[in-house]
Amino acid sequence: MLKFIKRYAGQTAFILAATAMFLLACYSMYFDRTATAAVAAALSLAFVVIQKLPLIENLEILTLKVKLRHQVSEAKELLEKLRASAVVSSKLSYVQLAFMNRMGSLPWGRKRELQQEIDAMLSNLDGDNAAIADVKAPLLTIVSFDLYQIFAHSISLRVRSRRTQIDQEIRDHSDGQPINQSDEFYQHLSSERNGLDDTREKFDDVLYDTRLRNLDELTENSLSKSGLNQSEVEKLETIRKEICGHSNSCWTRQTITQEAEDYLEKYTGGDKRVRELFDS
Repeated sequence: MLKFIKRYAGQTAFILAATAMFLLACYSMYFDRTATAAVAAALSLAFVVIQKLPLIENLEILTLKVKLRHQVSEAKELLEKLRASAVVSSKLSYVQLAFMNRMGSLPWGRKRELQQEIDAMLSNLDGDNAAIADVKAPLLTIVSFDLYQIFAHSISLRVRSRRTQIDQEIRDHSDGQPINQSDEFYQHLSSERNGLDDTREKFDDVLYDTRLRNLDELTENSLSKSGLNQSEVEKLETIRKEICGHSNSCWTRQTITQEAEDYLEKYTGGDKRVRELFDS
């Protein structure tokens, strides 16, 4: 109550003072006292401004809020544009990263580090997870392709090895003589040789071929149509399970896993895994 009285008492005092100064200004003007009239008018205006100062402050704050809202809106729009730009540039970076070891000697470990740096940038921008996964697809597809190549190369090595064995058996059986086409043993060996198949899957667009996202399904019939014996198929099945497991893990975790990196570094471009299984 006391605050209420003080507040309105103060306002009343300012109003009365402003009114008095206004009347004084009018009186001075009437009697041609310009200097006194000017001072009185100025004081009257000052009392009015002081009394209305809280309203002015509120108007200024309101204007500031409007400006801030406008700036926040611009910042959000800029952030959305930045996200879109980052997604596009990251897509190109992932594609370049996918082909780096084909244009030089960039190890898989360094490639994985670079991928993690791009991932961190996208994560800091709070991008859409589905969009980021789509952007990463080319890189992960290349990882699956390289894993598939290890498996396909392993089959080719065993098929070539078996063909070489059969050719030698045929030569030993003929003992330098012309081959008798009706010979049952020769027909058996020839039939087995013709049944060997190391044909690899063909990919028109290796970066976006969806078959490479599921190596289990892609490689399911490869061993059965290879024509190799049961013992060889069982050993090659070990490799198939390994490459499928690494591929699935990479797609699930949306990154080149440490295990996949180690496997690729160790077995890409050679026959080491086949020799480990067949020469032991």
